Amino acid sequence: MTTERSAANTTKALRLEQIRVELNQRWIEQELERVNEVFFSALKDAVEHCEQLRSELASQQLLEQETKANLTIADKLRFKLGIPFSSASMSAAAQQLSTISERIEQLQNEILLNSPGAIATSPDTSSKLLTAIAQNDRALRLAKASNNSTRSAWVEEQLQNQLIDERVQLDARRKQVTQTKADRKALRSNVELIVTVEGQRGMLTGVTKDISDTGVFVELKDADKTFTEGELLTVQVKDLPAESTAVRGVAVRVSSNGLGVRLISTKNTLRMQIENQDHSQ
Repeated sequence: MTTERSAANTTKALRLEQIRVELNQRWIEQELERVNEVFFSALKDAVEHCEQLRSELASQQLLEQETKANLTIADKLRFKLGIPFSSASMSAAAQQLSTISERIEQLQNEILLNSPGAIATSPDTSSKLLTAIAQNDRALRLAKASNNSTRSAWVEEQLQNQLIDERVQLDARRKQVTQTKADRKALRSNVELIVTVEGQRGMLTGVTKDISDTGVFVELKDADKTFTEGELLTVQVKDLPAESTAVRGVAVRVSSNGLGVRLISTKNTLRMQIENQDHSQ
């Protein structure tokens, strides 16, 4: 018994471990799917942001051309010679051109950082694309990490839910089996067959009151006057061929109101008659 219990416990532990492995894999697959959705959404945002930068760059470059056209001869000369001059000595166009040039350079750098193949030039360098890639890498590592507490909690919760569901299903099956047995018993008790019981001292006709796989009780008057305990009897449905319904058994519980017959036949053909009647109704 101890060995059987130990084997059962081992089998149960192995099954629980297998369920945990399957649940872990399911969580990882679901989490990776979620991470991919988040990453693709972030990439879409980065692409849209990059398009906005390109659009602004085109506008700034056009504005730069228009502003250069408005420079004075003095401004152009100073720019060409590289002579430094204060904002006070600049024309309005020259002052605006400096700001435009700075913005163009900034936009070009941002576009590079948000384009495929972007590489951070320093730890402080960031962009929507680089941020999305970094966040995705961290999420993937976390999803696959063996010490992920979120996954462990989810697995145990799902495991308990599965075990509860299995217990509920098992209880339902047990109730169904119990009900089926009760229905069969009621069927045996409710269906009456007119049978003949033949022994060494004669034959009587009675009505079945209970039929099971192993026996039958027949209600008949003065059974104790014709049959005795332990006597070998033949029971068959009246007016039907013996080869199709006859069963052999030993007399038990013989009384003036009837007797029981414990069957020795391999099949109880009387029960088949009940089932046939039930199907025909």
